[in-house]
Amino acid sequence: MGAAGCREGTAGVTRVVQTEGGNALVEKIEAALAEIRPFLQSDGGDIALLEVVGNSARVRLVGRYLGSPGPMMTLQYGVERILRERIPEFGELIVELS
Repeated sequence: MGAAGCREGTAGVTRVVQTEGGNALVEKIEAALAEIRPFLQSDGGDIALLEVVGNSARVRLVGRYLGSPGPMMTLQYGVERILRERIPEFGELIVELS
């Protein structure tokens, strides 16, 4: 793994970002998640970037979405779609639940 850093997210979510490669992709992903985050928080959830490897990202979803597989899948596909729109080189979104 490359360099690692911790950033305190909103709603008390700590993002631990480990990168393999450059920080440019991490910054693009963080910017896209920053656009999405207010919508998640207004519905009782949040998202944290945990790791970027190659052009894929591992995120953690917290809060309200944990018990509902339908909304969780919709949310995952929605986040992945936005990331792909904003970042053409984006690969895969790997989601963890907390």
